[in-house]
Amino acid sequence: MRRMALIFVLPSGLFAQAYRYNVDPAHTSITFNVRHMMVTTVRGTFDKFEGWIEYDPKNPQNTKAEGIVYVNSINTNNEKRDGHLKSSDFFDAEKYPTMKMVLRKVYKKGDKWWADADLTIKDVTKKISFPFEIYGPVKDNWGNYRIGVEASFEINRFDFGLNWNQVLETGGVVVDKTVKVELNIEAIYKPSS
Repeated sequence: MRRMALIFVLPSGLFAQAYRYNVDPAHTSITFNVRHMMVTTVRGTFDKFEGWIEYDPKNPQNTKAEGIVYVNSINTNNEKRDGHLKSSDFFDAEKYPTMKMVLRKVYKKGDKWWADADLTIKDVTKKISFPFEIYGPVKDNWGNYRIGVEASFEINRFDFGLNWNQVLETGGVVVDKTVKVELNIEAIYKPSS
């Protein structure tokens, strides 16, 4: 039996400069998890967001990116808890409707790529650093180019004014201060026709 190979030929120009890829919400997830009552982990997502990545695979260190997350889109599969998280005890979504991340620097550390970014929650901006992996570009069936980015990091929610808590009778607290965040981003570049 004869084998056939499908080869996508990417134009050389695609690799000669940075292109702006817009985040594809249908194939992107922003998730978080935090310890609850010191005995279990509550997981959630933010379901509404937008952003872009400017990327040149020949010069990853020149990558730029920005993203905005809409706080009211928080979803932990519990309406009462989501309401509490949107309240002034936590995000105060009415006063601070968005969170923002701006990429400041990309660099190699060991065999991994790292990013320094400014994360803003409730008008408090802190620098965060984290390793990430980037995939692509690949050409899809409609002539567009896609890249993927995966990253995870931890923040101390107290650093951003998310201070609500209660002490348990047996010790510990209702909500841990450490929040783990995971980004799985797919972004698309559409060449002009």
